Amino acid sequence: MRMYFFYILSYLLLGINGVAIPQASQEEDIFSGLSFNETSTLEGLEGILPARDIETLRRRYDTPEGSRELEKRAITLNALIYRVTIDGRNQGNWQNWVVSGNIVVTSPVSTTSNNGRNLLDFFISVGSPAANPVAGSIRYFTNRYLYTLANGLFGQSRLDYVYQSRNGNTYTNTIDTRYAAANQLSGFNARSGLLANVYLPDVGSWTFTVGSGSRTCWGQIRVDGRGFIEPGRAPYRGRYSGTLISTRKLTI
Repeated sequence: MRMYFFYILSYLLLGINGVAIPQASQEEDIFSGLSFNETSTLEGLEGILPARDIETLRRRYDTPEGSRELEKRAITLNALIYRVTIDGRNQGNWQNWVVSGNIVVTSPVSTTSNNGRNLLDFFISVGSPAANPVAGSIRYFTNRYLYTLANGLFGQSRLDYVYQSRNGNTYTNTIDTRYAAANQLSGFNARSGLLANVYLPDVGSWTFTVGSGSRTCWGQIRVDGRGFIEPGRAPYRGRYSGTLISTRKLTI
């Protein structure tokens, strides 16, 4: 009994003195009650990130390829794939637009950044900003390791690009301006047309709210970006909602 009270007193003293007490790792409840029976690679995700986009990015921005050594440190993530529609009408964009695409939500990738641990990681893929510029098209990764979704040729590090917080069932991702320039595969279009510029999001935030049973989602995106090719800045403002279309385990 004395030993039992000794352990309780020890933990109380650690808390009083500001020493962190280790917490058990806990899966976010967004994944609760869903089935993730099949462990899969990226097969079937070609429609979310077409190979043509990757080739365009590689030629246009000279983005380096990764290494086969990445296979030695592959990780397995739970993933939810939502089909979403983003409405950018009457919100201060250069053009009014309504676009559709996907948001992939994964369990967190461990980070090498000093901006805190994410509870979830996200990959937004709407349209093809580099290969087929259309106003409202956007691509955004919260962690560089998710570049591996771009057919496995990227993701040389686990650099985290956002500060993340949670309030109830809403996750807020705020761009870490210190690392924004390194997020080379992310970008959006403010205008349509073959000569339209691609803008790299470098300031702002976006929210993701999950509905009951994780079957639906909604939120808003309010970011600004700098031009990849031409100088200048552009806004991206939109509200979105979506429906869960797939669950899977991804080994990347």
